[in-house]
Amino acid sequence: MVHIAMDLTNLSELRGCIGLALKSRALVCLLQLASNFVVPDHHADAYRNKYYQVMNEDSLGRLLSGLTRWDGQYFTEIAKDGYVSEQHLAFFPLYPIAMQTFGRLLMLESTNTFEMLPRSNLSATSEVNDRDYKQYLMTASMGVILNNVIFFPIATVSLFLLTKLVVRKDRAYGLDVIWWFCFNPASIFFSACYTESLFTSLTFTAMLLIEYQSQKYYKDSEVHRKGQSKASAGEPFNRFSANQLLAIYLPCLGLMALSTATRSNGLVTIWFLIYQFLLKYRYLPEALNRAGWSIWTYLYTSLAILHDAAVLVMASTIAASGYITFQIYSFIKFCSATTGNFSRPSWCDGLIPHPYGHVQAKYWNVGLFKYYQLKQLPNFLLASPIIYLVLAGSLAKTKQAALGANWAKQFPYYIHSVVVTLLCTMAINIQVTTRLLASSSPVVYWICADTTKDSRCKRNLIQAYFLTYFCFGTILFCNFYPWT
Repeated sequence: MVHIAMDLTNLSELRGCIGLALKSRALVCLLQLASNFVVPDHHADAYRNKYYQVMNEDSLGRLLSGLTRWDGQYFTEIAKDGYVSEQHLAFFPLYPIAMQTFGRLLMLESTNTFEMLPRSNLSATSEVNDRDYKQYLMTASMGVILNNVIFFPIATVSLFLLTKLVVRKDRAYGLDVIWWFCFNPASIFFSACYTESLFTSLTFTAMLLIEYQSQKYYKDSEVHRKGQSKASAGEPFNRFSANQLLAIYLPCLGLMALSTATRSNGLVTIWFLIYQFLLKYRYLPEALNRAGWSIWTYLYTSLAILHDAAVLVMASTIAASGYITFQIYSFIKFCSATTGNFSRPSWCDGLIPHPYGHVQAKYWNVGLFKYYQLKQLPNFLLASPIIYLVLAGSLAKTKQAALGANWAKQFPYYIHSVVVTLLCTMAINIQVTTRLLASSSPVVYWICADTTKDSRCKRNLIQAYFLTYFCFGTILFCNFYPWT
């Protein structure tokens, strides 16, 4: 990634990206701190772990408690105590592992560190002791530090570089895209103890690496820009080695595997591996319509396709390995005959046990059209702005492509964003749509930059939407009010 950054940008641009990222995170943290002290918590029907009450009563804990609401309760508890209930299996392990690992590396869990902290305000009836609470507080602190100081700036730089590589090498345009990202409507989730910042940093960096490798291999034929010439269409392998796809895939596979160990929707990113396979053979149907192919050419082509298909399957399996490994771990932990701490869940006896899907359906009512209920109308309304933004922006981009605008490089990203949008609106809890799209697709920010570049009215309108969600979302989330 360092090499890519040197090719695409300079030090001042990177400093600008990181500076804006850190400033926006500081603003979120200050806003949550103020709202957490001023606004009383809402008594929502939501999970509260055993550390919640102590953290709210402790003066030191209140500095961070606004960033551990909702799912943050689960992630921080998992990082501290592990997977202690079936319900925890809805939350993937990489972020809790990062919180725990970096805390140990920085010796935040050492005895000396605990002794330096003031004694917490534990009541006589508290379920936790002082040391456990302080360890939980340190774990939450590490989660906040990682998201705001490391993961979010990495995601910002990756998005800036990806924008210059895919859309256009325009510094002003790239910085505009970064502004939209840093003040996106799901900003609180990128600062709280959630997976958004980690997942975005992994996803955008993986996209950047696969795009860089792809363009490096296709630069002579300009597939991304103008397509292959018809003269070379009949010889799809005369420019590229048989290991071309492997060379494109390898740099990003580790990051993709980590992303699927962070969030389940990382599986959708495998589309970019499939697209590279399709891109290599995009002119094969045209070539097959031409006369003059010998039997050896047909044989060689068939073997090459089989080879590349095998590479695609192996690469996709590696990319999905984070997800698969967690399902295996869940099965062993909760279904093993030697495990005495848990009652055996019903999903253990399935033909192909799928703990994540079972837990999501059981506790969060996840399933096709299950959220289409009248009582969920407010959540649909909260998600509607970003759904409209992505679908309308994608439609407008498609029309531009029909008129001959440059489309090839951006095409897979728009397909990805539309698929994620449809997945959100049909099969999962609609209220997560805003943060899921904001953390998985660069298209959201490209659409904002494209739509507003020539229209002050549109810019003011979309900025009002972003900043309203940025501010009110932070205030509501930090006080346990329902939020998208």
